[in-house]
Amino acid sequence: MEALSLNLRLLTLSGIVEPTSVSGSLWKKSLFSMYMTTSIIVFIPILLGELTAFYHFWGDLVVITNNMFTLVGNVTFYGEALYIIARKKDFLKLVEKLQDMIDHMPRAGAKCDLIAKQTAKRSKSLTLSMLFIVYMVPFSWSISPLVSMLLAVDEDIPEHDTQLEDEVEEFWKSLISIMWLPLDATQSPAREFIYMGQAFVFLITASYYTSVNTVFVALIVQTTGQFEILLATINHMDDAVRSQDLLPFEKTEDLTNTVLMDVSEGKVMRWMHQHDDPTDLRPYFVAVIRHHQMIIAFAKQLNDLLSPLLFLYFFSAQVMMCVMAFQMVLTWEEQNNFLKFCFGLLCVLVGPFFFCSQGDVLIQKSFEVQQAVYGCKWYYRSERFKRTMLQVITRSQRPVSLTAGKLYIVSMESFAKMLNTVYYYFAVLKQLHEK
Repeated sequence: MEALSLNLRLLTLSGIVEPTSVSGSLWKKSLFSMYMTTSIIVFIPILLGELTAFYHFWGDLVVITNNMFTLVGNVTFYGEALYIIARKKDFLKLVEKLQDMIDHMPRAGAKCDLIAKQTAKRSKSLTLSMLFIVYMVPFSWSISPLVSMLLAVDEDIPEHDTQLEDEVEEFWKSLISIMWLPLDATQSPAREFIYMGQAFVFLITASYYTSVNTVFVALIVQTTGQFEILLATINHMDDAVRSQDLLPFEKTEDLTNTVLMDVSEGKVMRWMHQHDDPTDLRPYFVAVIRHHQMIIAFAKQLNDLLSPLLFLYFFSAQVMMCVMAFQMVLTWEEQNNFLKFCFGLLCVLVGPFFFCSQGDVLIQKSFEVQQAVYGCKWYYRSERFKRTMLQVITRSQRPVSLTAGKLYIVSMESFAKMLNTVYYYFAVLKQLHEK
């Protein structure tokens, strides 16, 4: 699918969606299964080490908050990937429905084609922006432990047990993500294996984060683009009738007795063949209503799939934003660590911002439908046309929106509330640390 080509490619590269070329080849399928199995096998000991570190270093607020970022992030983004894998059929149906909607949407000339291109460009820009920001995190977090490991020289085992214990403790704290296991891994090659395992998990986590979240942001952008095309179609209504600009599916369909089902209210509207319109807007308006209903149905299906995922993601993002802000305050004078935590904060901030900003645009565009319909020259039309127009306006007064866990609407207002919550818990952490 051209509109989501980049996002679908990211999903296949991350291993969440199986490439089409894999199904026809046994050895390719085996390699793909091996890749997925390896990512899970490597993840388990890393996750176990992070969980034990949370318990082992309990009481050290600085270490715990640092550990919490990677622990919550790994669990959340692996969970997102597993959620999409578990509901892969629903996801693929959603993509097919978007393609069907694009193929059968009304055309209002070159303006709709321009809107479609701008929508695809906006979707690609958001995807590339998130890719750049997110992949700065594994790079910035991995470089310092790598340099320390390359410069480290294996030394004799310390004479005192306390000295050895301190060295081991510092080693576990100096890794990409803080973890702890009941063994001495300070010597080569154990430390190299642990580093490579953490780096691999970090890259896989980043790929899951970008591929899953960008594809859903792109789906929201495409839904908004469909509303923009619908608005252009409505505004083009009178000119289209004058120029006899018929829609593709209207050339073959019998409009003498067309039945339309209102997706949201379940009402059936029948358009009977009448000649009481000065200009025959019936075929064009039927296409407009159908397109509107297809967008509403698609948005509902998207919300059903996305809502549980957003609830988990927004909750974990608030935790990660809070601990990253706390770490930034603690490392204000340490340039390397400060930049590392700064990238971490930016990484978890950009996802909710993209979702909420695009969700806000979706609400606005869906609400503008009533204004566009009312702006057409309805006062020249028949009573039947006016009654149908009122039904469209009534439905448009309830804007299309997405929800997180169906508890709150995904919008910039919700994003502001999220930041307010993060600041509150950040203030609590800072107060605890000062005490």
